[in-house]
Amino acid sequence: MAMEISLLEAHGLPENCLISIRSGTTRRQAPAEVGKFKLSLPRAARASAPVKVDFLARLGSATVNVWPEQECYPVEVNAGAAAGQPMKVKLRVRDADAEEGGEECSSPARNVCSSRQLQAQHAKLYLDEHKLLSWMQDMLQQLIQERPENPWDFIESSAASTRQSCASVPSEASKARIAEHELARASPSKEDASAPREKRKA
Repeated sequence: MAMEISLLEAHGLPENCLISIRSGTTRRQAPAEVGKFKLSLPRAARASAPVKVDFLARLGSATVNVWPEQECYPVEVNAGAAAGQPMKVKLRVRDADAEEGGEECSSPARNVCSSRQLQAQHAKLYLDEHKLLSWMQDMLQQLIQERPENPWDFIESSAASTRQSCASVPSEASKARIAEHELARASPSKEDASAPREKRKA
């Protein structure tokens, strides 16, 4: 016999929180959204059997394009400045009945697809860093809703406004590059460090 579990109230949960529930050996999970959360699990044989509830916070997400000729996929997740450095994992995707062994993940045929995937991930990180993708989505939505007489003037005005707001608040990556550049300027080079010694010898 199955039982249905739904979410009636939620307070103090972090954004994008997942609720995971286990009954016996079966586990189900879904986003903690009141009115939408609904899980179906088998009812335990004992009336007083406990049900375990876990609250999970999402650290990041990534999209992986799975190709028939590729098994291994490096995945890089940008979890924001709070996570420090990006998280990286490598996944293997193959048929469930495949035998152990087979080709290594470092085979040249698979590295071509992996390289393309990394390039796509780096492109997405670039768009996210400069808020280009979110700006384009918002701008197109406003463009469709308002339908101005001259759409190009509307686009230029939106781009100028977004450029000014982004320029006033540098991203974490930009701050890191600026700090690295300032540190390089402040640190003396090897030639500069050796100059006083040569002068003293003279």
